[in-house]
Amino acid sequence: METKSKHVTIEEESQSESEDDQEVKRGYKRFTYTEEDLAVAIRAVKAGTLSINKAAKIYGIPKGTLFNKVRGKVPMTRKMGPPTVLSQTEEENVMNWILNMAI
Repeated sequence: METKSKHVTIEEESQSESEDDQEVKRGYKRFTYTEEDLAVAIRAVKAGTLSINKAAKIYGIPKGTLFNKVRGKVPMTRKMGPPTVLSQTEEENVMNWILNMAI
């Protein structure tokens, strides 16, 4: 019986790592559903017309997200990421200043 060597050169290894990175980036989808889809799915689950699994599949919402929203574990609207540095008013003021300076 002949055994095959699993010797990989550094060049091949780095190439396969970059290919793997590209696959992960291509396969990752974030927020492919709308807030309206989320609201409709939640209403359907609460009304008993759809299960969480079926609603998640139909509307393209992660099951965990839908489960947490239906059970009230997380608020209906929630901003992802760190808190903003500027308030909405401050942000609008900066935007208006930039636009006025561009004229």
